[in-house]
Amino acid sequence: MSEMERHLRVLMNVAAGEPPNRVNAEIVRRRAARRRLTAALASAAAVALVGGLGAVVSARATGLGLGSIPAGGSGLPAGVPRYYVESGFPAQGHQSTVVRATATGAVTATIRSPWQGGG
Repeated sequence: MSEMERHLRVLMNVAAGEPPNRVNAEIVRRRAARRRLTAALASAAAVALVGGLGAVVSARATGLGLGSIPAGGSGLPAGVPRYYVESGFPAQGHQSTVVRATATGAVTATIRSPWQGGG
């Protein structure tokens, strides 16, 4: 090796340096696989985020989940029944069953047993 080649080699080592660890094909393959896995996970997370955001925006636009009032105009959120049945024992000691409006609590009907003396 000539003096000029030695001098160029020293300059190349100073400029580029030696790799800190040995590089082989297995290390390169592992790093490439790790990069591909990271990119796949990041893209899956982005798709899930965009899909969830789209579901929230569409639900807000249609009024779902906000206690929306149905078209019937009962004043109750969707899914709540308009009437309910209440059974109890009034002061007379007889069992009474009544139908009440959910919105106001007013008695809309009284249910009596078809049999005489039936409770």
